[in-house]
Order: sequence, then structure tokens, then C-alpha cells
Amino acid sequence: MKKFYTLLFTIVLAELSLAASPWTQKATFGGPGRHRSFGFSIGNRGYIGGGWIGVQFWDDFWEYDPGTNTWTQKADLPTGGIVSPCGFAIGGKGYFTLGLDYNYNYNTDLWEYNPQNNVWTAKAQWPSFGTYGTEAFVIGDRAYLGDQGSYDMYVYDQSQDQWIYTPTGYYFQWDEVALSLNGKGYMATAQTGNQLWRYDPGTNFWTQLATMPAGGITESSGFVAGGRIYVGTGQWYADGTRLREFWEFNPATNSWRGVNELPGNERDDASAFSIAGKGYIGTGTNGINMQDFWEFDPQYVTGNDESMEEKLPVSIYPNPVTEYVMIGLPPGLNDAWLEMFDIGGKKILSTRLSASATRLDRGDIAPGSYIYKITDDTGTLDSG
Repeated sequence: MKKFYTLLFTIVLAELSLAASPWTQKATFGGPGRHRSFGFSIGNRGYIGGGWIGVQFWDDFWEYDPGTNTWTQKADLPTGGIVSPCGFAIGGKGYFTLGLDYNYNYNTDLWEYNPQNNVWTAKAQWPSFGTYGTEAFVIGDRAYLGDQGSYDMYVYDQSQDQWIYTPTGYYFQWDEVALSLNGKGYMATAQTGNQLWRYDPGTNFWTQLATMPAGGITESSGFVAGGRIYVGTGQWYADGTRLREFWEFNPATNSWRGVNELPGNERDDASAFSIAGKGYIGTGTNGINMQDFWEFDPQYVTGNDESMEEKLPVSIYPNPVTEYVMIGLPPGLNDAWLEMFDIGGKKILSTRLSASATRLDRGDIAPGSYIYKITDDTGTLDSG
């Protein structure tokens, strides 16, 4: 039986302290709390706009700068208040379409945002019936949107400012998660089964991949970080229980694992995007509309492959530590090894652990963040 233990420590000045999460809370979203807004990123900036609180439709639009950890309000949405629109970005421009406007009418207009002059410009209208809860993935200079409740897809060609009707073999549902990675599109979290499908634009062909091990969830959010797909939050489709769990999909191995859950409140209908290899998520609702905002750094991810046994507890004491740390192993684990890596993945320490407790002296280890991996003699775990 394999047993795996992945631990993450941070050495700060003279002290050794535990830092077990890839999540960092950032500046509170600049506008009022909300859910069912849209988000996208352009270059090194993220954007969130629209949404509602059940009675109030929002038309404000905000820019997030991770370099300064600040929010700046930008030009209001030209539609007025809107809920559940579909947002995406292509080639330095942002877009939104569809959704339900403040008069409870379906929006079919497409609007383009230019961050250089802070101006919205009308573009080619969505060619099918209006709807809301649609998601898009972007490959090159094209955005791919499904026509919900059908096998039809419409592709927006930015260079031609036109929509291209593209029938496919995938049945589009409401409130899915759409992402792109390495020139392919992904659709995740169908309402009843959490199937994951990959789209190849060269062949117009969909391939079903490993099913997300979450059960039936809906109204989730997702982002790409560190070459992997992350999907989380939302609610159980069967009973509406809201979640803060997250799952990671590795396209190289076609496998999922549960990873560090969002430290904030359970929620659904949050907004998410990626910037420079990190994920960001914020807003959403659990009955209370939220403003908190979080950054996800994939280099600190820990989790379990779904095929592996649940990890057993490992004790670390004292914490914080100035000179050494004691690592205690659970009963039954013998002949284990501890490996220590810097955040760039370079191994700086490898040592055998006893069955009871092992003292690890700090020695000449410099201040910084380090990953510790503990394995028995039957195998190792890739900690990400």
C-alpha cells in the first residue's frame, strides 16, 4: 500500500513556519458584492464587470492590477446592468455578449473593450437566440461559444468581426466552465455528470476525457495555471449545497486530483481569470454577495490523486521554529525518506526518517519557501 505525504514550509528570517496553501487573499474587489458577473484578463490585467445581487443589476466594470494589488473602475458597460453575460478576451481586447439585462430582456449585442482608450465598441451581433450562463474559450483570434441546449457552436472571428456557425458533436449545457490550454478548448462541469471534453479546432472534433471526481456540480468557476486546469466552488446540482473545493486536471496524464480548497466562504457564480501563470477568483454568493478576491499560485499546490489512498497525518513541531523542526510519522510507516526542494524545483536535501520522530536542523538553509516531500519505499508523489 502506498502512502504519500507532501508538506510545504516557509522559512522566514530565523523562523520555520508552515505555509500549506497556494491561496493568498488580495485586495477586496472594487465594486459592491455580486454574483453572475463576467471576468477575463488582458495582458497583465484582470477585469470583472456586471452581475447582480438578485434585485440590483450592476453595470460597473473594474480592472485589477496584480503588480500593485489595486482595483480601478473603468467605463461602465454600454448595456446597462446585466447578469450572466459571457466574457472573453482576444488579442488585447475584451468582449462580452448574451446575458439578461436590467429589463429582463436577453442581450444579443457583442461589445468590445479597448483598454488603451477605455472605450466600448459595438461589434457583430450574436446570431442565435438570446440566453444567459454561456461560457467561451478562446483559441488564437477566435472565441468559441456553444448555443445552449443544442449541438451548435458559434465561433467569433475577431479579424473579420463575424460569427461562424459550426455544428459539433458536443451538447452544450448551462453554467459550464470553458477554458483553453495549448491550442485546445475544454468544457467542464456539465450539470449532472461533470464530464470533461476537449475540442480540437483543426478537426472540429470533441474528445471525452477523465470525468471530474466531484459528482454533479454546477455554477462553478475555473482557470488555467501552471499548465493545468483548475475547477472549483459552485454547488451540488442535486441539493444546491455550495462548495469551496477545487480540483486539478493534468492534461498530460488525463487525470484529476483534489487540491487545496478556497480558504474563503463557500460560493457559486464567482468570476475567475488567469494572469502570468496564476489563477484569480472572487465575488460569488452563498446567499450573501461577496467581494473577497484570491490569488492561486500553482507551485504551492498539494493534493491527492483520486487513485491514491487518503493521506495520514504527519506531525510537525514546534511551529514556528528557530533552529530545528521535529517530524513525527504515524504508526506503520517505516523506512521513509524526506526530500526538500526550493521553489524552482531544485533538491537541496534528502534524508531518511525514523518510524517515530526525526529532528531536522535548519543549518545553513537560507530564508525562503521550500517544499518537503515524504515518501515510503513503494513510490513517490508528484507534488506539483
